[in-house]
Amino acid sequence: MINYIENFDLNSSNDINFLKDTILAILYPRVSTYDQADRKWSLNSQIEEGIKLALDKLKYTEENILVIPEPGESGDDPDRPAMNNALWCLENGIGRTIIMLHPSRLSRDSYLQSKIADRVWSAGCTIEFCEMDFNPDNAESMLMFNVQGAISQYNKAKILADSKRGRRNKVKNGQIPGMRRLYGYSFEKEYDILIPNEEEKSTYLLMVDWILNGKDGINMNCSSIARELAKANIPAPSGDIWYQATVSRILKNYSYVGQYHYGKTESLRRRGKASIIKKPKEEWISIPIPQFITQETYDLIQNKLLGLQKKHTGRPTSNYLLKGLLECGLCGRSYISGSATKNKNSTTRYYACSKKNKRNYKVGSGERDFCSAKNHRVDDIDNYVWEYLCKVINNPNDIILEIIKKNSDPTHINSLIQNKNKFVNLIEERDKILQKKKQMFEVGIIENIEDLIKEANPIKEEIAGLTEKLTIVENFINQANAEISDLNKLQKSIKAMKDSIESKGDDISFKDKRDFVIQLIQKVILFEKKIRIVTNWAVYEESEQDNPHSKSINGQDDSLVYYVDYHETLLSVIKNKKISYKVLEISEHLEDVKEMYYKQGKSFADIGQVVGCPWWSIRSLLNYYDLPILPKKRKRNVPYLAGE
Repeated sequence: MINYIENFDLNSSNDINFLKDTILAILYPRVSTYDQADRKWSLNSQIEEGIKLALDKLKYTEENILVIPEPGESGDDPDRPAMNNALWCLENGIGRTIIMLHPSRLSRDSYLQSKIADRVWSAGCTIEFCEMDFNPDNAESMLMFNVQGAISQYNKAKILADSKRGRRNKVKNGQIPGMRRLYGYSFEKEYDILIPNEEEKSTYLLMVDWILNGKDGINMNCSSIARELAKANIPAPSGDIWYQATVSRILKNYSYVGQYHYGKTESLRRRGKASIIKKPKEEWISIPIPQFITQETYDLIQNKLLGLQKKHTGRPTSNYLLKGLLECGLCGRSYISGSATKNKNSTTRYYACSKKNKRNYKVGSGERDFCSAKNHRVDDIDNYVWEYLCKVINNPNDIILEIIKKNSDPTHINSLIQNKNKFVNLIEERDKILQKKKQMFEVGIIENIEDLIKEANPIKEEIAGLTEKLTIVENFINQANAEISDLNKLQKSIKAMKDSIESKGDDISFKDKRDFVIQLIQKVILFEKKIRIVTNWAVYEESEQDNPHSKSINGQDDSLVYYVDYHETLLSVIKNKKISYKVLEISEHLEDVKEMYYKQGKSFADIGQVVGCPWWSIRSLLNYYDLPILPKKRKRNVPYLAGE
């Protein structure tokens, strides 16, 4: 029986040990939107070809195969979930070989292709391709491998260039080559043009009338327009919520004057990372579309919006120690500076969830869609986080030790050095054999040059393969040394912070405090009665009754309990159980997970997409709360609610 990754929990030691004992080959099929035009790239066909290779050529059994599929991911992305899982398995002793249909399944970028291959080889594993014979120790084979990568990259670049040229030709002929939806218009596919959507056009003109003339004698802004549209049960551009920002964006859009601009931005991708580049206006291409308003009306709208911005400039900004680092534990949005209360002697400021202040209105009722998370006093949160940093920074060596544990593995570095020495010795041995062959030719033991070439070529190929492997290992050693150098710099930085705090005491400037916080803290998550500080080192989260950081705010019984957490790649101990930070984070969605898994019969992968986590984190969450893992048939056919 073929094994599939979704049937195993990579956080479970039992599952990992089973995979280590059983799996010999990892089958990695990948298909992206770009590939789906060609039927031979379908996931099923790739799996069939990979299984055939594993059984016929490698002589493995079906039980020795682990399939880790990658549907809908671009090969240009260096951070693909399934590829990360496959590499993790190989580097942790699960599997000896990774099987793919073609080198392009690694990536259609030659740089990323070689980078992924280097990781596989450094783990002591091999790569097998269904559509080509491959031997990394053979110079010609490596040449073909690199050529295939270059060809794949060229083909993709050529197709993209042809597509871009075709779109530009369409634009020059007054056609629109596909676009994001423009409110008020419909896309006519037959002629590739925009035509008015009469219902949405009337809504747009209503928005224009309200922003310029008001409604029922009352001036309107973008927020009030959004609320009135929602009350009138007018469908929003997407979803069932009218946003203040949506109204503002529509009213600022120049296209309604009758000119749609194509080519305002360009997407560039280098080394697998995409970026959007704004292009100068002189390079934009203007396409005539049906006109809704005149240039004069558009100018009046912009002047009105500008006047509203000047009128509602908001309160003066203050210094907030945790600006940009706060996250709401209820909805996941950021916390920002919120309301303030004043008395005769002071002003008390609060952090508030950004969704709490959003001007969003539900279609039909006009009610606001906002987060109900409570506000937190700025001085309480800032002071606690700063006191915590001052406390832990008194032992900088402990922090450095934890970071080194997280980022480096001494046994791995030692293994790399041993591999380097092994390759150096092998190259020296093969070189001695080659020199001996030349001497035999010089003294006549090898009679002619053809015989010398015949005997020398295999040795040269072997030396070339060993040299390439040596280069790969040396690159990894250099990378590890660079990481150690970075850690040394970090250690000096932390010690400098400690010296600065000790020397300045209470006189330390806000700027210095802010710099320290940014360097040491990943984020701070605020819940109703607790705070979680996520740093770059490991700190265990404690139970409420044992937590030395617990304290009462303003003497109230409804105390705010402070917890300290750590970066997501480490484990914490909570209620005497081990649980990953990611699982802890999604525990806020436990009831939703139970509903989807037990009642709706959704798979771990489907639930993970909704919650925003890997599938195995859903399984770990259920295990942590001692909830049953249901057999597949029962889960799909018999709705079941835990606790019933």
